[in-house]
Amino acid sequence: MDEDDDNSDDDKTIEWEEESSKSVSSNGDDGNTPSEGIGNLDDLVNGIDNDFDDTLLSTTLNEYNFNDDNSVNNSGTAESDYDSSLGSDSTVPIPIGGNAAMRAQVSLLHLLEQSYLPIRMYDKIMDWASEANSYNYDFPTTPVRRSTVLNQYSTRFQMHEMHSKQTVIPLEGGGLGHITHFNFEAMLNSLLSDPRIRDILIVNWDNPSKGVRQDPSHVSDVHTAKWFFQTQKRMCTEPDHLLCPIILACDRAHCDEGGKSRLSLEPMLFTLAIIPQELRTQPWAWRPLGYLNNLHLAPSSESSTQLRGQNIRNTHRMLRLIFADIHHLQKAGGIIKTFLKSSSNGSDVTVTL
Repeated sequence: MDEDDDNSDDDKTIEWEEESSKSVSSNGDDGNTPSEGIGNLDDLVNGIDNDFDDTLLSTTLNEYNFNDDNSVNNSGTAESDYDSSLGSDSTVPIPIGGNAAMRAQVSLLHLLEQSYLPIRMYDKIMDWASEANSYNYDFPTTPVRRSTVLNQYSTRFQMHEMHSKQTVIPLEGGGLGHITHFNFEAMLNSLLSDPRIRDILIVNWDNPSKGVRQDPSHVSDVHTAKWFFQTQKRMCTEPDHLLCPIILACDRAHCDEGGKSRLSLEPMLFTLAIIPQELRTQPWAWRPLGYLNNLHLAPSSESSTQLRGQNIRNTHRMLRLIFADIHHLQKAGGIIKTFLKSSSNGSDVTVTL
């Protein structure tokens, strides 16, 4: 009798193992994915948006996660990760499909697809969210918008002067030009305070007006040229005067197919000659002064009435506005700048432009 009981137990064990093996998918997955597949991303989103929008979160979770009272998670304990999200009021309908994690994950995937962003951004965004959570950041129900965040930090770090400005000027031949330009002094301070730049400026900190020593037999950067020494001798009349030549660059970039100038961008950029040449090849070593309007977009009916050289003169009008800040500072004899480099002892230096 005992022997039969033992055999019976063995048979039951074998039957249980065979039954449990049926829950494991045949394609090598962990058994949590339905065998018929979940379809593509649109199928997932449509399923979440259409099938469960009117379902309470608690009902959805109980239906899909708790069909078996004895179900356990990977750690061997009953799943209860949804409890904290329900709060005290569990009667509020929350559009949800599957569970909260599934809803967030699929929504993010769909957002990336709609925004034509690389799919690798998914992992980066999830890493960011995890890091923010580790800082105890409480994601608000109504999130702060991008424009509000930028305004807050602009005020906190005194960056309001770096915002672009729009000025309307009359153009020859009729019409108005809406010119986008920047405050030159704010852009200059941005360059000179950049930690990637400020510590390796070509400056004689012991005597800024005398320039940097170099081998006279070699001509390399701007500060080694003969005109630089002559200009420095004539303009830097005090020990704290620093000659700071401005290097300008302007080139139109075509944004439309075929380069027909319908969509183009023509920025006026600048950098400083006291920045080493190896850094001036980097885009972050340049700052914008303004943008030139595309004067080739006039209607064909007006092209026949244009005077010769009209576009050139209108371009000069725009440049006069863009360079107005530089002209004002040059008339004032330069700008007084306090350098933060330790070797300068934090003393004021008059930057001559």
